[in-house]
Amino acid sequence: MRTLFTFFVSMLILTGSATGAPIQGQVDDFQDGTTENWTIGRPFIPNAPVNVASGGPLGAGDAYLSVTSSGGFGPGSKPVTYNTVQWTGDYLTAGIDAIRMDLNNSGNSTLALRLLLDGGGGRFHTSAVTLTPGGGWQSATFSIAPGNLIASGGFNANATLSGVTR
Repeated sequence: MRTLFTFFVSMLILTGSATGAPIQGQVDDFQDGTTENWTIGRPFIPNAPVNVASGGPLGAGDAYLSVTSSGGFGPGSKPVTYNTVQWTGDYLTAGIDAIRMDLNNSGNSTLALRLLLDGGGGRFHTSAVTLTPGGGWQSATFSIAPGNLIASGGFNANATLSGVTR
């Protein structure tokens, strides 16, 4: 049996600029009709993120990013998307210790969502935020303070936060 997970993201808020130098107040609101550089990275993996023109947290006419997964195992099975453009750079120097986003789970299963950061000190993830189905738009804040990150093959959270690459 295939399970379809879909969650919607709007207003990824806190940091990053097109040059890869994080800036307090960065907002990806998807109002330009694009995915604002959010991708799955490989064209053969199903369920690439898409921009949806209406129905975001502000209602009709508010665009958002839709990320879908099929469940189970293999390519496209997990709700994964990443950005290697405006969300890269030195978060420590910029004084950034959290990322907030609005999320909506339109699937049938509860999701445990995490942010994953790659950089020179390896890979780290945040604690999970639980997103229940049918709850409507919910604001979630992910702490990326070095002491709150969990190693996922990483060895130095400070080094990763000083040079986030994805």
